[in-house]
Amino acid sequence: MIIPFSQCEEIIFKRKKWKCFISLEEIKQGESVFKFKFSDYNDRPIFYAKKEIFLNSDYWKSYKEKFLKKQYNLSDFKTTAIYYDKLQIQVTINDLVNPNKSILMDFEKAIPILINPPLCPKKYFYEKDSLSLDHEIDNKSFFNLVSVYLMCWYFEIMLKNFENYPTHFQILLSMSNDKRFQKKAGEILKMKDFWKILDIISKKEIDIKDYLFIIKTTLNRPDFTEKFKVFIELYQPHLVYSMPEYSYTRFSNCYNTRLVYIFINEPEKFPILKRLIDKWEFPYDSYWNFYEPFIKECYRACMIYYIKNKEFKKAIDIEEKMKNNYLYLNKAFVLKNKKIINYFMNLYQ
Repeated sequence: MIIPFSQCEEIIFKRKKWKCFISLEEIKQGESVFKFKFSDYNDRPIFYAKKEIFLNSDYWKSYKEKFLKKQYNLSDFKTTAIYYDKLQIQVTINDLVNPNKSILMDFEKAIPILINPPLCPKKYFYEKDSLSLDHEIDNKSFFNLVSVYLMCWYFEIMLKNFENYPTHFQILLSMSNDKRFQKKAGEILKMKDFWKILDIISKKEIDIKDYLFIIKTTLNRPDFTEKFKVFIELYQPHLVYSMPEYSYTRFSNCYNTRLVYIFINEPEKFPILKRLIDKWEFPYDSYWNFYEPFIKECYRACMIYYIKNKEFKKAIDIEEKMKNNYLYLNKAFVLKNKKIINYFMNLYQ
């Protein structure tokens, strides 16, 4: 059994030579081949198969049709990858969904839990607090399970019933790779540029003017930020270290941590950012560390917040405070921060 495709397309082979993944025969430059991947992550391999061999195999051809029509079966995800890594997509919402963890949960039974999930305990603590951590509940499980359903024929059901779902679940679907959910959510949230905010957050590199766009778009929109706050509290997307292999890969490379920028105008709705602004305190995880990509984005959001509120000295002082932080060793990170400071100071002075 092979695992589901994340990409599959017919192309003309342009490399000098390669081996057909199915037959191991040599592929020559100029041949028609099928190019496919089992994960959208950049560091996962791309495979090629000769067109005639691929299409003469009912097995491989049926998987291509399932991919194009989003009609995989849940059982297709119960396997180990055929290359060096193992597929972790079958992880469900712990014992809440599937006590024996041997099969993926039936959609009809899982959807009520996905729509109204139990509140996950915090996965972090502050040095001055005495908080116990619950390591058993993994908020990534929500995204894992939804990503599988989106690859199956349940996609059409969720698209059809989208307007009937609570807003927090609509936002979760909107973060997926399929932009039809974004369009519907933007209309419901009365935020026509909602799609653009998610596009900016999921870019490889955010332009300096993009930060300003998010600030202006979310300004005086407490209704929008309140709904996003609920989404953050329930699913904790900003703490997911790596988004699932399917359906949410636009937020790979930890781009989901950038959701913090939505709250620059109202940091009180994002407690980690608020505490950083007020007390300059970062939280810790169970290893007395914390999620580096998220710290970087919080640091920038805090800096922009100070400048926006004309607390210029605090923004400049951040640079001094950060010199004792390992992030300061990233020269590109530091250089861009200086550019951001200069840009926003010229704007708000």
